[in-house]
Parts: sequence; C-alpha cells; structure tokens
Amino acid sequence: MTAVQKTTKPSGKSRNLCLLRHAKSDWTDQGPEDSERHLNERGRGAAKQIGLWMKQQRLRPSWVICSPAARTRETLELLRTHVSIPDTQI
Repeated sequence: MTAVQKTTKPSGKSRNLCLLRHAKSDWTDQGPEDSERHLNERGRGAAKQIGLWMKQQRLRPSWVICSPAARTRETLELLRTHVSIPDTQI
C-alpha cells in the first residue's frame, strides 16, 4: 500500500509525503517473534515493483523512517534496487 500526498511549503516548493507498508509477509515463517517474519515470494516481487513505480514517478525520498522488523527492512532493500536511497538517509 502506498499513499503519496503533495504539499506546498511557504516558499512555494512542493514536498511529498509517501507512506509505504511492508509487502506481503510469509505467515509460514513463525520465527521466534513477529518482527522476525520475512517476505514471501509475492511480497518480494511487489517490493521490487513499488521501487520501479517510484523510479518512474521520480519519487526519491529525502529521508526514510523504517521499522526494524525483518519484513519492513526487506521491503526497503528490494525497492532500493530501483530507487537510490543512501544509507545515511535511512
């Protein structure tokens, strides 16, 4: 799920707020904790597709706030195959 909201700063320049939920996780991977669950095959494909879509829309985040959960980190890393986001901005 992705939501993009465009706002305008007082300077007249616009900013985007992009909210992204992790891709489909693997419920068969019960791991020691919920936070250890990884993405399933469908989720890995979807994460790459959202990265491609962000590239096509020329959406490049200035900053990323990401949960430490395995599935959210995996989603982020897969979308980064299409969108350049330096480690210093995460």
